[in-house]
Amino acid sequence: MWLDLVVIGRNEEVNLNALKLSINKIDKLINKRIYVDSASIDNSVTMAKGFFDFVIELSRNEDLSASLGRKIGASFTEKEWILFLDADMELNDQFTEWLLNFENVTSNFGFVGKYKDIDRERNKNRYRVFKSKNGIARYFGGAVLLRRVALFEVGNWSSNIYANEEIELYSRMTKKGYKVEIIDQVMVNHYTEIPNTKEKIMNLFIIKNKKNFIGTSQVFIKAIKERFFIQLFRLQPLPYLLLIFNFLFLNILIFSHLIALIWLISSHILLIIFQKEIKSVILGYIFLYLLIMGLLIQIVDLAKFKRMKKT
Repeated sequence: MWLDLVVIGRNEEVNLNALKLSINKIDKLINKRIYVDSASIDNSVTMAKGFFDFVIELSRNEDLSASLGRKIGASFTEKEWILFLDADMELNDQFTEWLLNFENVTSNFGFVGKYKDIDRERNKNRYRVFKSKNGIARYFGGAVLLRRVALFEVGNWSSNIYANEEIELYSRMTKKGYKVEIIDQVMVNHYTEIPNTKEKIMNLFIIKNKKNFIGTSQVFIKAIKERFFIQLFRLQPLPYLLLIFNFLFLNILIFSHLIALIWLISSHILLIIFQKEIKSVILGYIFLYLLIMGLLIQIVDLAKFKRMKKT
């Protein structure tokens, strides 16, 4: 037994049986099965108690987030490796075989594979492959295998990041020289909604859950405060390049409209060449929008809080 399993979930009773069957296939590898539940109102906790060694129930009164759940779960681990999963996932057979044949001689500090997203209602699926450079991941998602010593040396997952917690953690890891390797295998089947193009756009620009906006700006602010912005920029450069280019554009605009126009066009051509596609620049602008909106929401919330204290 060389790994501990940490699973986070909320109202996942419909998915837990599939998860159970998949992790049973690697039972001989697992030291502890740890489940962290974020105030579920369905039968999740009862089901989880049937096949997890530890079930931690978080209260609605807590500032709930995926990052907090993983941090608490990780604190119960003790083996060299930790496998993180979400409760709406199951291990893919390709990754199961990879784990059963794993040789712990690697110099890397983590592994991530492809995700297969499955939308049961729409009968759709897609594969997600994480960007990489020389076999090293540029980022990862909720399913990842991490070496425990690396995770705890950088301070574990953050307890107060609402979204983009993976890139925030990975930025701190890369600052210490810890890398996550890409593997060819499909790692998990992820049972989730696959939105169409219209829904993606609506979800990004309509504030249904302001935590999604705040999380983006939280990562930015924390990276500045704790001095890992360079690592964040290296992993996810485009939105911050856009921020710089547009800031310079506004300043140049004060002095010369023509020079500002030339700057705007030439800088975006360079970005498109750098990213090798227009789509990436558009996505960068969307990320930049989330960053700015998140900062504004935090400023408004802070102002409201100060007014409440005065009254």
